[in-house]
Amino acid sequence: MPKRRPLILSVTDEFRVLPGTDPAFTDAGRSAARHGEPAVRGREATWGAGRPRARSEARSRGGADPSGNVTRMSTPYLEPTEWYAGLPSVFTSACLLLTDARDHVLLVKPNYRPGWGFPGGITEAGEAPHDCAMREAAEELGVSVRAEDLLVVHWLPPSGERPRSMINFMFDGGVLSDPGRIRLQVEELDDAAFFPWDTAATLLPANIAARLPAAHRARGSRCPVYLPGEPEAAGG
Repeated sequence: MPKRRPLILSVTDEFRVLPGTDPAFTDAGRSAARHGEPAVRGREATWGAGRPRARSEARSRGGADPSGNVTRMSTPYLEPTEWYAGLPSVFTSACLLLTDARDHVLLVKPNYRPGWGFPGGITEAGEAPHDCAMREAAEELGVSVRAEDLLVVHWLPPSGERPRSMINFMFDGGVLSDPGRIRLQVEELDDAAFFPWDTAATLLPANIAARLPAAHRARGSRCPVYLPGEPEAAGG
């Protein structure tokens, strides 16, 4: 009986993709094993002869040619969990532009930081920005409004105690015809009031003040504005 030739595989070898849910237990897989060839499903190989390799050694980036061969490359790929864990990330938040019948802008006064701001907040895990804006309006003001047109996408670089960039999505909440409906969330807010556009701009922190004229333009043009924040103007 002839001796079985051990399988030696280099990074330039080609793998033949064989049919079946588990190539090691198909007829093709058994045939490959008898001839000392690997049976492969996708990027994972089962060797029929020679030294078995760890599954991590069998994984690689590769592509199939028209004949069905998969070419192994020398650069290993990362598991999805490792890949995503290594990507840079950002914080996201959302807010609403709300005005009254006089075309005055609604601002809120948080009790946990100086200055005024727009109704809104940080998105929760898996929450879409427009849903966040509507949820925050309901929680902070007790009003049910729809987040309509996207007005401003505002990027802010890392700053101070915030270690990552922030992306804020500002939506048009329309006209609040009955301000008497507002029920303030006293746990987080000291006040809420409508101001003329020029006055409102002076009450906002420097890092978000540019959002207001950008929103004004976007509401008039029905075209969203991308607003990149300057590092020196970045804040919380």
